[in-house]
Amino acid sequence: MSKKTKRIIGIIISLAIVAALCGGAVGIQYIFQFGGERSREIWTGLDEFKLDYCQSIEMRAGAEDFRVLQITDIQMNFSRKTDNAAFDLIEKLVDETKPDLIIMTGDNVAGLINGMNARRLVKFMDSLGVKYAPVLGNHDGEGLWNSEVIGDIFAGGINSLFKKGPGNIRGVGNYVINVTKDGEVVYSLIAMDSNRYRDYPEDMSGYVTYNGSGYDCIYPDQIAWYEWVVKGLNRVCEREVDNLVFMHIPLVQYIDLLSGWDLGKDGPMNGNNLGLFEDGLYRDGIGSGRVDTGMFAKALELGCTRAFVSGHEHTNNFIAVYKGSGIYLEYGTKTGRNSYSDADMQGGTLITIKSGEPYPIFKIIYESSL
Repeated sequence: MSKKTKRIIGIIISLAIVAALCGGAVGIQYIFQFGGERSREIWTGLDEFKLDYCQSIEMRAGAEDFRVLQITDIQMNFSRKTDNAAFDLIEKLVDETKPDLIIMTGDNVAGLINGMNARRLVKFMDSLGVKYAPVLGNHDGEGLWNSEVIGDIFAGGINSLFKKGPGNIRGVGNYVINVTKDGEVVYSLIAMDSNRYRDYPEDMSGYVTYNGSGYDCIYPDQIAWYEWVVKGLNRVCEREVDNLVFMHIPLVQYIDLLSGWDLGKDGPMNGNNLGLFEDGLYRDGIGSGRVDTGMFAKALELGCTRAFVSGHEHTNNFIAVYKGSGIYLEYGTKTGRNSYSDADMQGGTLITIKSGEPYPIFKIIYESSL
């Protein structure tokens, strides 16, 4: 074999290895993924709830509202062109909305070098000079660094409010931020990790995504923690405290809500009276978990959650009230062109909380309007 032939074979093998690494991040992570430590915080339902368990952010002096900018599914993957375009879009959204807080509803980073992407994202977010609160999505911990490491990176941001939360319940990033006015809690923002993937029974094959595996869900121990938080806030504040719940993967109720609407239409078609569609577009499927673990029922029972705010689907950004529940189901507007997207559905969502009002005001901000 000539030296030239050997060189060509070597190049082909090298390219094959690189292609396998870049295209097979999901499989490779199980072989040699860098893992971080589980949070050492321990929670039990017997713990006494205290306000200092939560982080807080004060409303601006003299302000009657609190502005939350929701951005979602940035999916930074070390593509300089699309990553920088996403940064430019976020800067425009911040200039336009002047938020008090930015909440990032998952899939913030993606790809094999997700840890490096997370560090770059944190550096950028810190440069904005606005407090921000990430929620993890199914892709954040999918590369060489697992969700624990990504959580540590997010928690290390100068302006980040991210907390990994209790280490003895499911997820990385179950935590609470209270909005205060003159030191008194006026609203609560609850972040929950909707986890990543799970295997489902074969008899649910009509609902899963691929090969018996589907998107994950909120687990009973997380629901118990959520109940403890809501009841604790109500007890300490001596009144019902309204809240929003932020997660990445939507609840199974989103499927029920849209079961009678035509996919691919810009809005509800052939409505089934299961929900009141208020704004936004419905172009994608619903990639929720396939088991109703009782999260929505618990929220309905407690009566303080006004909306579930999610990401995950890149071409859905609708806002609708589920049945007669008085609870909004919302999809954020995709931020940036990494992964699949529609050019006319780029932007963010401004969520305005008014002092004394239980329901927030949702406003979709499209890139084309900036």
